[in-house]
Amino acid sequence: MAVDSEGRLVFGSGSVARDALGVRLCDACFELAGWENTHSDEGHKEKPDPDCPLCGTAEPARGRNVFELFTHRYQGFEPSMGVPVRITLGAPRWTLPYALEHQVREAAPSREYFGSARPAYEAAYLAQLDRHGVEFFASRFQEIAVAAGDLRLMLLCFEDLSKPEQWCHRRMFAAWWQEKTGAKVRELGPLGPAYEQGTLL
Repeated sequence: MAVDSEGRLVFGSGSVARDALGVRLCDACFELAGWENTHSDEGHKEKPDPDCPLCGTAEPARGRNVFELFTHRYQGFEPSMGVPVRITLGAPRWTLPYALEHQVREAAPSREYFGSARPAYEAAYLAQLDRHGVEFFASRFQEIAVAAGDLRLMLLCFEDLSKPEQWCHRRMFAAWWQEKTGAKVRELGPLGPAYEQGTLL
């Protein structure tokens, strides 16, 4: 994965540029990921495109999830970053300068433990994520990516993690997701010493 000159995420160097999505896939995988195309898929199974990040293997990536996760706070998100996804119990009570059309309620903390100290909170939150499981979240994220027409999903909540005393469930989710899938979820806002600094690269 790389970032092009205009800041778009580029996965590999596939045969067709999908600039509106910030991704480069071959025609067939572009369609299989949930988007439409008007090109012929003939020969895709027999001759996968070695430059396409999805089909450059022995089998085409039918049904494989195609999205990239990031985290940030509502106040720092900008539309050029991708698709804002709410993962909080409540929505911001102020007017946002962008549309917040997508949410994943299951990734928001429950009221049952919301006011708990961090150890109890984290244990309960991780147990909640485990109950839903990786496949559930992957399916939801893929639905949002397809609906929004963008592979970059930004999981948003409120906390300012540049402050040393702050902690947040969005980074708990990020750590859980990386442990379960191996995929790193980068924070695009400034982080305090308790967290690794995130970057676009």
